[in-house]
Amino acid sequence: MCKNTVWLVCILKHSFSIGYFNEKFSSEKIEAEYINFEIPDINNFPEIIEANPNLHGLNVTIPTKKKLIPILTNWISRLLLSGLLT
Repeated sequence: MCKNTVWLVCILKHSFSIGYFNEKFSSEKIEAEYINFEIPDINNFPEIIEANPNLHGLNVTIPTKKKLIPILTNWISRLLLSGLLT
């Protein structure tokens, strides 16, 4: 796996972004990989992020962003309360 991994996290199965960004990374000699994968249940998002420590960025669709805001707000609150996030 590349040193820098950029994950595309979306509910969609297909996206033009994977081809576009991997070609861009290659032509610009950027050591990164853009990976597209599906999350069947958006509520599992925090667990998926925690399970992928090589994560360096996210790109999500607008409908997914709207669903993620309350999930991330709750997740960040729990991390702050637990002392895992400062």
